[in-house]
Amino acid sequence: MNDTMKKLLSLFLFFLVCSAQLSRAQNTWQISGTVTDAETGEVLIGVSVALDGLAQGTVTDIDGKFSLTVSKGRSLTFSYLGYRKQTVSVQDNTVLDIRLKPDVQMLDEVVAIGYGTMKKSDLTGAIGSVSGEKLRAAPVARVDQALQGRMAGVTVNSNSGQPGAD
Repeated sequence: MNDTMKKLLSLFLFFLVCSAQLSRAQNTWQISGTVTDAETGEVLIGVSVALDGLAQGTVTDIDGKFSLTVSKGRSLTFSYLGYRKQTVSVQDNTVLDIRLKPDVQMLDEVVAIGYGTMKKSDLTGAIGSVSGEKLRAAPVARVDQALQGRMAGVTVNSNSGQPGAD
């Protein structure tokens, strides 16, 4: 093979690779949008935006906005604690305005514990709760004093009156 043939062959391969990249780029879009609460219209911060079938996604920023590169025909799933999941198919639209509906039943199934959160079904110990109204109505100076005698199994000990003491 002479030098001219080698140059033509390498030029042909270069154009072949470039055309493959161009055709691939035509099947993807930069999708962006805003996620809000369907009832109040407030933006939702930290909503999970996941591309179905792939480990690719993002979360909404402080303004409820997101941006993601997606192939045509794929679906995006929007999920947020306390709201119903919503799946949207990506067609020719590049700007999405998503309104998530609250899921009140889901909120009752989450328990906040001292070191995290758990579903009620995964909880193995006993739990108790005291409403904020009852705590505010108690004429005490500290929260531990307000909890004393209001829940079974809670013991409050005062060791001293020194600042920083238990």
